[in-house]
Amino acid sequence: MDKIRTFRDTIKQEYKLVSVKDQQTESDNIWNTLHGFGISKEDIMKQNLSHEELYNIHVAVKTYQDCQKVLKGLEEY
Repeated sequence: MDKIRTFRDTIKQEYKLVSVKDQQTESDNIWNTLHGFGISKEDIMKQNLSHEELYNIHVAVKTYQDCQKVLKGLEEY
């Protein structure tokens, strides 16, 4: 039960929504995250996505990566 609470609290802290203005300041971080996941900037640019759509992809990738870290931590626990 404590593991579940810890996981839930971690997720709540990590994924607070930010405004579109805040999203624009994180542009470099978005590209770094996507590149690290194997998605090239060129491939994304071909899709002609809005900044909000790009940010949503970034959040999905970060969520996946962070969940992997948490699950790995639970395995070691």
